[in-house]
Amino acid sequence: MADGIIFPTENVAQDYAETVGKNYRLPTVTISFDPSAIFAKPMPSVVIENQKIINASIDYLIQKGHKKIGMLLPFDYGYANSRYKAWKERMKMESIFLGGGVETNYEHYIINCGKPEEENKKKDYRYLGPYQSESEGFVYYDLFKVGYEAANLYKSSKYKATALICFNDDLAQGFIAGLQAIGLRVPEDISVMGIDGIFTRNHFKPKLTTMSIYPERQGAKCVEVLIDMLEGKKYKYMNYSPYGILEGETVKDLK
Repeated sequence: MADGIIFPTENVAQDYAETVGKNYRLPTVTISFDPSAIFAKPMPSVVIENQKIINASIDYLIQKGHKKIGMLLPFDYGYANSRYKAWKERMKMESIFLGGGVETNYEHYIINCGKPEEENKKKDYRYLGPYQSESEGFVYYDLFKVGYEAANLYKSSKYKATALICFNDDLAQGFIAGLQAIGLRVPEDISVMGIDGIFTRNHFKPKLTTMSIYPERQGAKCVEVLIDMLEGKKYKYMNYSPYGILEGETVKDLK
């Protein structure tokens, strides 16, 4: 009853390919946050280039005068881990150039909200833990709630980043709300930056500065590739999603 399928992540696409997909030959396309994902049968992807996205985010913050640049993570597996690795690789390089009186142990500025439960240790992306929420029959990981509670972790941390790159916009919005609840100001006390560029930023104050990965363009590209497949036209297996800064009010210019 369907001519083709578009998947939101390579994890879902792999599950399909290894189960139901074995008995069907429908054209499929997936958004991919991990270009190294391996499928039993090649599947066209619209790739989110995490390393370039993180580097561009750090470049922006450095241009604003920030040196103590941290990262806020909801968990330590999946593409959260790939974004963390990209941040770590870049900050390791930056710390070589900072030197002097600047704190160069960049790992001090990581806030990881991952929990130590056994299910988490298994790195099973299906495990939602204490932040599980449900709406209209769907169970999801409430990243806004994770970010909100992370504000206390930041307040109690010994080492304070001047700017935090959040795993995504939902996490960033929750973090800002949590900071405001405990009397900290954004960007006066700390700068916050998201990754996504979703429309909800227009409904919050201060307006979030984010590295947009243009989700609407990702969806449009998936449809374009799928239609080409259905019509027997040439198509690429690796299609790269655009990205760019959407400036808001949550990053302070230290210069």
